[in-house]
Amino acid sequence: MILSVIVPVFNVEKYLCQCIDSILYQTLQDIEVILIDDGSTDKSAMICDDYANKDSRIKVFHQENKGLVEARIHGVELSNSSYITFVDSDDFIEKEAYSHAFDSIKEGIDVICFGINRYYEERKSCEVQYIQFAEKKYNKEDIKEEIIPRMIWKEKDNCFGLDPSLCTKIIKKELLLKSYKLLKEKNFYYGEDSVIIYPIISMANFVEIRSYSYYYHRHRAVGECPAYIRDKDFFHKLYIVYEHLSTYFCDNDVLIKQIEQFFIYSVNLKRKAYEENYQITKFLFPFHQVEKNQKIILYGAGTMGKTYYYQLLQVPYCEVALWVDKNFQKYKIFGVKNIDDISIIDYDKIVIAIENIDVAEDVRDYLMEKGIASEKIVLPRKM
Repeated sequence: MILSVIVPVFNVEKYLCQCIDSILYQTLQDIEVILIDDGSTDKSAMICDDYANKDSRIKVFHQENKGLVEARIHGVELSNSSYITFVDSDDFIEKEAYSHAFDSIKEGIDVICFGINRYYEERKSCEVQYIQFAEKKYNKEDIKEEIIPRMIWKEKDNCFGLDPSLCTKIIKKELLLKSYKLLKEKNFYYGEDSVIIYPIISMANFVEIRSYSYYYHRHRAVGECPAYIRDKDFFHKLYIVYEHLSTYFCDNDVLIKQIEQFFIYSVNLKRKAYEENYQITKFLFPFHQVEKNQKIILYGAGTMGKTYYYQLLQVPYCEVALWVDKNFQKYKIFGVKNIDDISIIDYDKIVIAIENIDVAEDVRDYLMEKGIASEKIVLPRKM
């Protein structure tokens, strides 16, 4: 088989037939279709088995519910082709989809990237989202110079530089396996594509960008909040994504900043889980400068300080041993203490949470005059 198409399936009986049919009716017929039933409780499992009985290209595997990451990994491991792509079980594709990649697969391109169609079922309309990179084949040097520096996040447009969706990529199996093996944790959903595709792009020797959009991503009804946003463990799972990407790209300051911007954007998505109109934050706790489980002193109780504190309540990353502010009496209700208490507390780092960088640097200088080593002081990143 030239290509393996992996479809994780979980309780999508309403859309599953359209999804599978769109794959089977491809003009490129030399494909295998791997359906991973991830513990469905509706008729999805039965639909998968019915299709497998009718078409020998289909393989079905049933497993207990383990989530999208585990389902995709299982599919990759079971595949028999050297190239792999994915289709989500509530989406569908055009019949010419994979024919457009045939020559590039034969040529040995590592990753072939396509655009995506945003399909709004409620109003039966579609919006084409084109890739924001020039349509061409990129060698290793091109990838390093033109794609990697702007692939994760565009601050100006508040969106991805290169859309991370694995469903719009055709990828060499060996690269997928390498990227999945880097994962320390697999219990997350939001951001799964990001933690896989961006390391793959950095590993690749040849990447092709195609402007053609064959994939139809089904959007929910307006105002509907996705289950992964409502998830009580959303912040913890989001941090898995942040930690993985920031560790992998730790020596690239440009990408670290983009990863932080993506994290901030994602934190703000959580507002959708509430009826209240929470204020959007632009501040991200400096996770990359503080080791996990360290004891910190949080210096500053203004907007940035409160935002840092709130994030650490959601993600139990480190212990706030003391929260201080020069005007501590104003913030006593939050448990904020006098800065003089710093001298009586054991801690690993002092994290300065002051938006004005000049004031933050003045605080740093003050602390150093008090005998605190500079390496124990963390300044806010200039955004």
